[in-house]
Amino acid sequence: MIKILIFTVTFLTAALSFAQRTVGNGGGLAEMKMIYLFENLDLYLAPCLATNDPCALSSVELKQLNEISKNLQTQRSGKGIRFEAGIIGDARSEGSWGDLLVYDSQALYQSSGVSKEVGELGQILIEGLALKTTSGAASALGNRVFAGLRENIQSVATGELLLHHLQIQRSFETRSLLVLENPTESLDLTDKVAALIPCKALNSYSVDRMNATKDFFLVDLTWSCGPSEVLGHGVLIVKNATEIQIVGVSP
Repeated sequence: MIKILIFTVTFLTAALSFAQRTVGNGGGLAEMKMIYLFENLDLYLAPCLATNDPCALSSVELKQLNEISKNLQTQRSGKGIRFEAGIIGDARSEGSWGDLLVYDSQALYQSSGVSKEVGELGQILIEGLALKTTSGAASALGNRVFAGLRENIQSVATGELLLHHLQIQRSFETRSLLVLENPTESLDLTDKVAALIPCKALNSYSVDRMNATKDFFLVDLTWSCGPSEVLGHGVLIVKNATEIQIVGVSP
């Protein structure tokens, strides 16, 4: 019943896998991906630091990666990472851990202006963090950490807004992000949407389909609740970064 009601709306735009823009002020889609990777880097470092070392690190690389891992929280609670256009090299580090670490925003995009994929951005992130280690610059470390990481992105547009469903895949694990992009910034809506789902113990949610009218986005969601993994469904309506709601909830 939910889908019958929802899809009587006349859709004016369809999914656009190529729909991205270069903001150019540090707030674009690539920068948002970099921030996501920075905040969740522990997840991607852990396999490489495991005893069996699937990343085949050299002794120097292992030392660097351990140093990065141990100092991540210091960098996050310090000045984090920032973005500027046209700096020399892909990244510039000032001081020690917790001090300024700047990435060239232009290096995060392809020549066409489309964001580089998460695997490439992860390599740039690692190479920048390596500048703060006692060993200094590392050209291959990021590639070893993010080898095999893939992304799939679907997008819909309405007016000046773009809504992206970004899936980051590694082996058998997939992490999903919902990102709202406007002409000046990209906003990760993933946690905000999770907080709206009427479920006391949310396990996960997935995006089934996205569409847009001339005024707002419509996103079919499925979620799993509680230890018994009860499935629920609803439609997410996104008008802008602050006007977001879920309707047509079942069961």
